[in-house]
Amino acid sequence: MPKTSRQRPKINFAVDRDEIDISSDWVPEIVQPLTPAPVPVTAVPDRTAAPAKGRLITRVQHGLTPGQFAVYRALYDKGEPTEDGARTFRGGYAQLCELTGLCKRGIQNVRRQLQQKHAIRIRENPGFDREQTTVYEVLDEAALLMRWKSLGLLYACGKGKILSTVALLSTVSHNSIDE
Repeated sequence: MPKTSRQRPKINFAVDRDEIDISSDWVPEIVQPLTPAPVPVTAVPDRTAAPAKGRLITRVQHGLTPGQFAVYRALYDKGEPTEDGARTFRGGYAQLCELTGLCKRGIQNVRRQLQQKHAIRIRENPGFDREQTTVYEVLDEAALLMRWKSLGLLYACGKGKILSTVALLSTVSHNSIDE
């Protein structure tokens, strides 16, 4: 016995504009002018003026998020030493994903952030051949701290660990001001 499909009637939501009466007689009765509610005057601190709490960078971990630090350490640990103390790592996204547990898009984001923070530098971009991979230059922790200091990047602010040259006096402990 062949199946018969029931067809539902199609619904049309088109509106005939001639059926709608828009006259100015009823508009003022329905639409009343909006008056703003009175705003109570209270002393509220201005959160937009102050950046997130800054932390003095004394270790590389202070300037990198956990994901950034995981990728940085994987690149450094698996890299080959050079004569200037840095290390070179040759590998692609798949290898970095395997080493860190991050997805490809996460690796791409962290790689860009590490480049902006001067933690890594791309020495050689991959070519068109599948066997060619990116070559990264990764600074050791002492050299990275010195680079940040030479650039004046002394503070890490917020969850994203944004590197900054200044910190607010209210966020710096009194001990570090006296030193």
